[in-house]
Amino acid sequence: YLSAELAEQRGNSFAAYSTMMTIARSSRDPRIARRAAEMAMNSKLTVEAVKATQFWVEVDPTSEEAAQVLLSLLLITNQAEDAKKILAKRLANSNAANLGSVIAQTQRHLARIPDRARATSLLKELLEPYRNSVEAQLAMAKSALDAGKAADAMKESRDVVSKNPQSELAVLSL
Repeated sequence: YLSAELAEQRGNSFAAYSTMMTIARSSRDPRIARRAAEMAMNSKLTVEAVKATQFWVEVDPTSEEAAQVLLSLLLITNQAEDAKKILAKRLANSNAANLGSVIAQTQRHLARIPDRARATSLLKELLEPYRNSVEAQLAMAKSALDAGKAADAMKESRDVVSKNPQSELAVLSL
């Protein structure tokens, strides 16, 4: 452990990460897996950061922080299909009380994808089971607007208002 920390201090990033990952794999300690991921991210070793974070999630599957970091890394490294699986699981595990916020988070996460059309397409696929909810329709409108499709965004917003005239969020989306 100490040799990895010293290697990092001396600027030998890959050796530090590699040593820390070896220790993490042998110990299966989530704290060490997290540290390996941090070392990789701090050194801008994105491929290694994804691997370390995937291992962190594996050894600590209940860690929201690990899942969040992995999701962010997958999105910034353009691994949208892998990110889609995580987002679909989050949506499926949500309940009526938090579905709206999970849908909004999903839209915000996908907004990080440089290809806006791809982001909109993924969001549409993910939100299909929730398509009739106000939150899903508003998320689709926001995604369309982010993709530069103002007409589609306006159409989506108008549809939401026509179906839910009492919804303040729907009216504000116009």
